[in-house]
Amino acid sequence: AAQTISVSPSAPASAAFGTSFTVGATASSGLPVTVSTSGSCTNVGNVVTITSGAGTCTVNYDQAGDADYLAAPQVTETTAAAKAAQTISVSPSAPASAAFGASFTVGATATSGLPVAITTSGSCTGSGTSTATITINSGAGTCTVNYDQAGDADYLAAPQVTETTAAAKAAQTISVS
Repeated sequence: AAQTISVSPSAPASAAFGTSFTVGATASSGLPVTVSTSGSCTNVGNVVTITSGAGTCTVNYDQAGDADYLAAPQVTETTAAAKAAQTISVSPSAPASAAFGASFTVGATATSGLPVAITTSGSCTGSGTSTATITINSGAGTCTVNYDQAGDADYLAAPQVTETTAAAKAAQTISVS
């Protein structure tokens, strides 16, 4: 006898790198349906995981038949792989204020695990990747510390994080001799 395959739940139209979704299928014969994947994904049973931030994931549903049923026509679904979002967390943070000549250390991590670029502008100097030592070079103004992660083939650029530190005059003392 002929048989057909019905899919439910179906693969989504698109899915981000690193995410998983579950698919399901039944054959009109009641025989088990085999799920396989190719392209930008892998599967373990009915759970499909996106392995790239680009390309197409193809999910195939097959039932080979048996002594009583012909092989079912293969059903194929495609999911567009997309880049995943990421965010930046800062620790330790820049202080609210710091005196001329003072230095402090900042650090940042991205949820993607990619390195974070740290740059400065205004009343300070310093830069680095994931950590940086910042030095206040003026007794007035504002030091701005920027944290950026541009993304890669699998991740979108993270929203920039910015911190500001008010530059203050340094204290001094007089020695008489």
